Parts: sequence; structure tokens; C-alpha cells
Amino acid sequence: MGIPFVSDEYFVVKKHGLSQFQTMTAYLGGSAFQTIMDNPVTAYRQLVQQYAKDLDGKAVDPKVATAEAKAAFRANPIGARCVKLFLYSTLHK
Repeated sequence: MGIPFVSDEYFVVKKHGLSQFQTMTAYLGGSAFQTIMDNPVTAYRQLVQQYAKDLDGKAVDPKVATAEAKAAFRANPIGARCVKLFLYSTLHK
């Protein structure tokens, strides 16, 4: 008794110590981690860099840039985290 459309061989551990199922689970877990953890951190870093200069292009105090980035995250937490995903998907079509 197995999963329909999936061979029992898919779950057999091979000589290298992993089954195809375990390998796929590891890849999916890594992708989920990157999407949930890495993208928000990268988006925050990019916002800080964006706010590091004023409208005239002059450097601002790092505390001001950090405060602006935090305000942007608080105002739209989901949008701020997903902006990198949106840009990546539109640039790589």
C-alpha cells in the first residue's frame, strides 16, 4: 500500500544514504527557509540602504535610515517582505 502515482522505490534509501523523498524534502525545506527567513532579512537590508541617502543623494545618519526602514516594514510588513520576490519574478520572465 503506497501513495497513488508514487512508486515505493521513491522512498527506498539508496547507497548514498538518502531516498528520493528525503532529497526532495530537503530541497523544499531549504526553499521554504529562504522564502520565510532570508527574503525578509534581505528586504530589510535593502530598505536600510535605500534610506541611507536623502533626496539630494547625501548620506544620512544610520539611525535615521534604520528608523525609516523599520517604519516601512511596520506600515506594510507583507509588502516589504515580498518586494524582492515581486521584482525577481518580473525581471526573470
